[in-house]
Amino acid sequence: MEQNDSGIAREVPAEVMRLLTLATRSHKLYSLDRPLLQQVMKTAAASKNKRSSGRRRHPFNFRRVFDLVTANPWHSTCVTTKVAAHVGLGMRSDKVFETLDPICEPETGTGTFGGVLDQACEDYHSTGNGYIEVVRDGEGENAPISGLHHGPTQSTYVSVDAKGNRYFEVEAESGTDSGKRLFAPFGETERLRESGLRVIGELIPFMKPSAFSRDYGFPSWLSAVPFIELVQALVQHKFDFFMNRGVPEFLLTVLSEKQIDKDNWAKLEAALQMNVGLARAFQSVIWNMVGAADKNKVQVDRLGVGEDEAGQMFVSHIDPCALAIVSAHGVPPLLAGIQIPGKLGASNELVQAMASFQVLTMGPDQRRWSNVLANTLGNPTRNGNLGLTEEDFRPKADEEEPHKQGNGFRTILEDVASAMQMLNVADTVARMREGVDAAAAGGRDLGAGVLSQRRTATPGAVARDAGALLGVALRRLAEKNGSE
Repeated sequence: MEQNDSGIAREVPAEVMRLLTLATRSHKLYSLDRPLLQQVMKTAAASKNKRSSGRRRHPFNFRRVFDLVTANPWHSTCVTTKVAAHVGLGMRSDKVFETLDPICEPETGTGTFGGVLDQACEDYHSTGNGYIEVVRDGEGENAPISGLHHGPTQSTYVSVDAKGNRYFEVEAESGTDSGKRLFAPFGETERLRESGLRVIGELIPFMKPSAFSRDYGFPSWLSAVPFIELVQALVQHKFDFFMNRGVPEFLLTVLSEKQIDKDNWAKLEAALQMNVGLARAFQSVIWNMVGAADKNKVQVDRLGVGEDEAGQMFVSHIDPCALAIVSAHGVPPLLAGIQIPGKLGASNELVQAMASFQVLTMGPDQRRWSNVLANTLGNPTRNGNLGLTEEDFRPKADEEEPHKQGNGFRTILEDVASAMQMLNVADTVARMREGVDAAAAGGRDLGAGVLSQRRTATPGAVARDAGALLGVALRRLAEKNGSE
């Protein structure tokens, strides 16, 4: 449906819809049952801003999205990099892990809160949604918490009952125990049970908010799906070449005065199949065709592109696709294993790119997770007396380190700064004309870098520089007097 200038809806011509369908078919996401344009138009026409009851459908196929991690190396690296930068560096408060590690995967005793965070965070950066299951020992909204587990995103659905209560339906993954189970949002078990819902546990949801969906998160990298598909097609083309399977590579035409019998055709087919497979390409085929030589003709027409052409096509397309994929993720190319020549690939550019990555991409996600954890596991009225508070997950403002405001996770910039400080020491020692003992005696700060690279002129830095220069001058003067 569309509207004319007078605001009256009219049907879109079938031919126009057919052309639009053809134009968008190549960009159909794994997640949609119909072309993207049709789905958007249907959603826009059906939306009346009402909150109906029932299970909410996933905005795209979560199960299919997880398959993409094994299909593309740049996509996989971007997801891994995001998880490592998001939760992999740990939290600022050691008390969090000391308290929660013993109740993570308590059945085996091998789980850690860091491991549960990693699993939920991988779901979050793959689908825009992540869940942590909370198991309580006893009844009551503040009953003791005895277990924390990873909640499977692909089988978890948001549901709303007729009374407007929001809860989660989790389908059984495998095994003989089939069916669905109901889970309440954190701390809502007793209230939902009083409403008649048979919930058996609680979930802490982490959702990347988006205008695409009201009930689920939506990742930004889905715009890279067409490029991931194109890379798969390019790799498949190269794979087919080395497996000697034309798609099609050539057209074989056999002309004879009479139809070839089944036995001879089977021999020809077997001879061609002998060249299929690794280490079996480029072999000769000899086939004795029954009949008069002047009455038989075999013609081969080449259809596929040559290896040189295919190689040029692969190289010319693969790099732009890789850059498009990492751009959709918002990950600096060097962190995704993509080497860029020139100034953009310089070491200082990497540090600047990492700073932008932390501020624009990771920082908002880390603060979002800090807020969720502070309002759930950090809430003393509902966390089962764990002894954790809001500040353990969401630190307050720090005048000396304002970047820690509201972010309970360590950031890549902090670890990079520590690494750069160690590199400064090594670089300083490598370039010094004097020994370490003499430099220390002269007041030299080995962690401040070489003198030629100082960019600050604070009183302390000036004093250190002056002391270092004075020490060098006195030593050289003493050496000169001794030689004379």
